[in-house]
Amino acid sequence: MAAPTRFHAENPLGAASAAAALTVDADADAVSPPGASTAMLLAHLQRRREAMRAEGAPASPPSRAGTRTCTVTEGKHARLSCYVTGEPKPETVWKKDGQLVAEGRRHVVYEDAQENFVLKILFCKQSDCGLYTCTASNLVGQTYSSVLVVVREPSVPFKKRLQDLEVPEKGSATFRCEVPLPATESAWYKEETRLWASAKYRIEEAGTERRLTVLNVSSDDDAVYICETAEGSRTVAELAVQGNLLRRLPRKTAVRVGDTAMFCVQLAKPEGPVSWLRNQKEMVAGGRVAITAEGTCHTLIISQCSLEDMGEVAFVAGDCRTSTQFCVSAPRRPPLHAPEGPVVKAKTESSVTLSWSPPPHGDRPVAIDGYLVEKKRLGTYTWSRCHKDECVATPELTVAGVAEEGEFQFRVSAVNTFGQSPYLEFPGTIHLAPQLAVKTPLKAVEAVEGGEVTFSVDLTTASAGEWFLDGKALRASSVYVIHCAGTRHTLTIRSVPVSLHGAELKFVANGIESSIRMEVRAPGLTTKRPAAAAAAAREVLARLHEEAQLLAELSDQAAAVTWLKDGHTLPPGPKYEVQASAGRRALLVRDVKREDAGLYECVSHGSRIAYQLLVQGLTPFLHKDTAGGCVDAVAGGPACFECETSEAHTRVHWYKDGVELSKASQCFSQEDEGTRHRLVAASVTARDEGTYSCRVGEDSVDFRLRVCVKCRPVAGASATLSCEVAQAQTEVTWYKNDKKLSSSSKVRVEATGRGRRLVVQQAGKADAGEYSCEAGGQKVSFHLDVTVLCGSSGTLLQTAWKSESLTVRPQQWDIEDGISGPVVVWLSWLC
Repeated sequence: MAAPTRFHAENPLGAASAAAALTVDADADAVSPPGASTAMLLAHLQRRREAMRAEGAPASPPSRAGTRTCTVTEGKHARLSCYVTGEPKPETVWKKDGQLVAEGRRHVVYEDAQENFVLKILFCKQSDCGLYTCTASNLVGQTYSSVLVVVREPSVPFKKRLQDLEVPEKGSATFRCEVPLPATESAWYKEETRLWASAKYRIEEAGTERRLTVLNVSSDDDAVYICETAEGSRTVAELAVQGNLLRRLPRKTAVRVGDTAMFCVQLAKPEGPVSWLRNQKEMVAGGRVAITAEGTCHTLIISQCSLEDMGEVAFVAGDCRTSTQFCVSAPRRPPLHAPEGPVVKAKTESSVTLSWSPPPHGDRPVAIDGYLVEKKRLGTYTWSRCHKDECVATPELTVAGVAEEGEFQFRVSAVNTFGQSPYLEFPGTIHLAPQLAVKTPLKAVEAVEGGEVTFSVDLTTASAGEWFLDGKALRASSVYVIHCAGTRHTLTIRSVPVSLHGAELKFVANGIESSIRMEVRAPGLTTKRPAAAAAAAREVLARLHEEAQLLAELSDQAAAVTWLKDGHTLPPGPKYEVQASAGRRALLVRDVKREDAGLYECVSHGSRIAYQLLVQGLTPFLHKDTAGGCVDAVAGGPACFECETSEAHTRVHWYKDGVELSKASQCFSQEDEGTRHRLVAASVTARDEGTYSCRVGEDSVDFRLRVCVKCRPVAGASATLSCEVAQAQTEVTWYKNDKKLSSSSKVRVEATGRGRRLVVQQAGKADAGEYSCEAGGQKVSFHLDVTVLCGSSGTLLQTAWKSESLTVRPQQWDIEDGISGPVVVWLSWLC
């Protein structure tokens, strides 16, 4: 891949940037071709620029370094891609020397999963040399960027190259070329398939001449043919078959989920039978599939495309056949728009049913996995989720069970694998009270015969209730002490008889209830700590591969005991060892594993002591409470995420927004030094923002990357910082270096519809700093630099934009509370 070329242009109205690079599907070639070819192509570039100016097209962005000339060796592939975004969706086309690039055998145009607009040139030939331009335009304006492509001869060139051929069906086609030496070994290919001598192909050698003859040519032979030497040198030619197919299917057809795909084929004369195939199976009209024919033109339309539609799509008419590789991709981005139409469908004292409509599809539909609904009590700052699951699947939710009475606000956003949309807030507030329910249920407490025991239950709201013992209502007495204080109800039983062991104790209040089975033991078996006798189970903590000890004291030193785990008697063996001494019984659990965790019991004469064994593993990360968090970086600057594991040479995996980062990533490098692990980016952009995680097993340290955008106006000019909110009534606050700003003679705050702007009048050095626009606890950050020009005059810079109203920014912001950056056309070249 050639080194990327970057253009940057600025003036008081804003800034523009673009970068270019050429990807070659093989080893990288030298950047510069032979001098003669470069001079010829640069002269061609100058003539093309002059012609474009004469046609009224906007000039390309100036660059001090000039236009980058990238080279690719003949026979290899080149992949050019640009990223374009805008509202409405820009129309993007590729041109070569001003002429539209049409899809064909060697030219594939598609949009990939990352939404890059791609032109792939297969098996490059000398005729592919020229100026390639990607042009994007919408109602706002037009922009484009260009790169000069040079196809270079191989290091060991052919004495004579292959020539394109055009033959009729049923005929034969012979390709000829000459290699440097008679002894040079060579091989023939039909695109990626190696050809061998057969009844279909005749391969011959005579001195330095190499010949390939294709016999009984059919439409399937319409392809690219290559002769390759042992040194890797290639010469390329195309075979055009003059048959009944006037218009063939392209090599590849790519659409996005939800789009409509159209396949068109034209015959020279009617021929049958005619059929459309997908993955070798005939397609029938109906549902999402429409098949039409007008004269010799045949069309297949697939609407609402899904991932299941992918595969080979072929058209067959008699002996004619043409096919395309059909690809359907889902956008790898969060929903761009908030849900719509908030409605309160039903309301009770303790519940409310909310509904809304899905976000608008826009020009590029984005898949939605569900919705996140949150509530906030008026006067507080924290939003909390209203549902147990990560999201709700339908655009409706009933919210109930609030912890305390009050006025509540609600909001909803659409979510998918890559993030969530801006929020839609429901207007006003809704009064809700807690619903009567058991907040803290009854707990089993072991009682001692003749002693006293207390049971308690907490409700969500104050309510009268009754206690029942084996179905019989209890009344306050000297044995049963019943007390109620607000939402808490208690029952104390004095002089507990052993006959209550196993009896059902139940509390009932207005249709809700909580119950347990009583446990009463005879005096004699006591724990080491009397205060712990009332606890249901004593927690014992053990580390992995260490030894755990469970200890009990007996009043009867000769009493026999039985040890249970999760209700089952423990088998004898090396895993468990029982030790006995005067009045003590101990259970040793050796080489503790995770599956050893559970409830252990020591039972003697119907009495028991319970232990809850907890197994603690090694913590993968050190200083996890201080690691992670938010990492701030400046666009174009470096970013580093660092964490430390408890053991050296631990294998860690880095993720961005849940997707694992490859160690071969060109944007990020992964460094491991003993227990320290780092993820480093030399230069970040706004598209690198997101959540980064370092994972070991199920444990992780998370970082949030925020990229601050720099703005560099000229000293004395005005600087405008702008963003866009999801709802016109949303109020925002502007800050500079964390100090609130308000309109004055120096700064002006503007709001038009959903647009929010801060205009800094006659910007000077003192105005440089960190600015932010905040709403609902979320913010968009800006870094303002002021450039002072010395001795300059005239126009500072010229940009490639046709209209000043077409604003260029390095990102589109997606903020949780509905703030988003300006929606613009942004063009860059990507590898």
